[in-house]
Formats: sequence, C-alpha cells, structure tokens
Amino acid sequence: EVVLRGLALLSALLLMVGPLQADLGQHRFQGVFSGTFPVWFLLLAVAQVAVAALREGRARAAALGVAAGLAALHLGLVARTVQETGFDTRPEILMTLAGAGLVLVVAFVETALAQVGPLRAVMAVVAGLLAVVLIIWNLRDPEMIGEDEGPAIALAAALILIAALVVRAVQDWRAGHPRLPMALSVAATLVIAGDLLAVYADTSSDEEDPAYLPILLVLLVVAHMPPDRFSLLTAFQLVVITGLVHNVALVETGLGFVLVLFAAAGCAGGAAYLSGLAGRGATRPG
Repeated sequence: EVVLRGLALLSALLLMVGPLQADLGQHRFQGVFSGTFPVWFLLLAVAQVAVAALREGRARAAALGVAAGLAALHLGLVARTVQETGFDTRPEILMTLAGAGLVLVVAFVETALAQVGPLRAVMAVVAGLLAVVLIIWNLRDPEMIGEDEGPAIALAAALILIAALVVRAVQDWRAGHPRLPMALSVAATLVIAGDLLAVYADTSSDEEDPAYLPILLVLLVVAHMPPDRFSLLTAFQLVVITGLVHNVALVETGLGFVLVLFAAAGCAGGAAYLSGLAGRGATRPG
C-alpha cells in the first residue's frame, strides 16, 4: 500500500511539473496539457494527490477511479494529437505521459490486489498488461491502430476482456452478491464498451480509434473490480461518460453516441445508489 501511495504521489508530481517545464507556446501539445481543457488536466493531478493522501475506503477508491478515467481520456487525446503531428520525445512531454501512465499502473495493481483468489488475480494482471501494451502502441503508432490490422487487434483484445468480464459476472451472480447493483454496473460497462466498439466497426471513423482505445481498455480492466468495491469503477464510468459527452477527445460525435452514454450513466448511477444502500444495510446492527 505504501508503494502504491508513493507511485500515486510521484505521478501527481510528474503531471504537475511536466507541463510547467514545457515551453508550449503554440506547440501542438498545448491543447493536451494546458490550452484546451486545463481544468480536466488539473483535476487529474488533484485526484492523484487524493489517492496518495486519503485513507483506504470509498473516497480513495472513487478518487482513483476519477484519476484513471481522466488519464485514459488524456492519453486518448495525446494519441489523437500524435496521429496528426507525430510523437514528441521532449523530456517534459515524456514526463507528463509517464505521470498519466503511472495513474493507470496504480489503478491496475489495486484492481488485481482486490481480487479474491489467485485465478482472478492472474486474470486481472493479464488484462492490465494487455491494456498497457496496446496503450503504448497506440501512443507510438496511432496510425496503425486506426488502419490496417490495428482495429482488428483492438477489437480482438476488447472482446477477450469482455468475455472475461461476462464470465466473472456470472460467477459473482451465482455467489450471491447483490444482484441488481451488480447487473446495472456490468450493464453500464457493456453499454459504454458497445458504444466505443461501434466506432471501431465504422470503417469511416479511423481518426476516433486512437482517441477511444485507452478509454475502452482501461474500462474493461477496472471492470474486474469485485462487486463489493464499486466506488472505483463507478467513478471511472461517470468521469469517462462526462469526458466523452464533453468531447475531450476532440473528435466528431453523433447524437446516438451521446444518448447511449446517457443510458450508461443511468445504469452507473443506479448501481452506485443501490450498492450504497446495500452497504448501509449490511452495517446496521442486528
């Protein structure tokens, strides 16, 4: 736990120092780190400070979910920028990307540590490693993700992660976990994933593929969080939905895409409310 808190604090420092060291001016990465949505980027750093400082509990888990969601949104925006102008290897840019990457590492490790049983822990670790590899590839070569065999590889990885999530959900259902909040949470995950996968199925939307891939992959990894620890996943879902509706990725979206996200938000909110009721009921004496 101390190591994870240290990594969270380090990522927050990298996120704050990196953009300050960069002489962005009219640089192509200005919109990513300070020019387009500065509040979003500031919230990312603040959320990581909260992850490092807060005691273990729902508030810290929610802060980590918020940070992971914002990191995924920003890494998608970076990939979109790289697709247009090429990768930037300046140290201050790499420093900032490392900070965002550490956010995901902390979220993935905590997801794996929360698993019950070695098999589930291994599944969470494999899912996290798969996501990290594809996200790095997405940053280095977003053109490949958007063209040639890239979409097929991304789709295959997403479908594997979805299949693992469904198997896990069936097992949790049979284990007697509160069923309605669990069903709503899984529904929210699948609706968001389906909305993003529809983008990959559209061959005319290559520019959106790199922007949405980090969001899709991180969603399907943190969705492995056990049903009694919904806070991280729910916070991630709601932040990502807000970011996609607000179009942080700076890509064209349609009304149907947004309406599906509103439906997912309803499922996520319902899951959070019902899991909160279940938690309060479990703590009552007698």
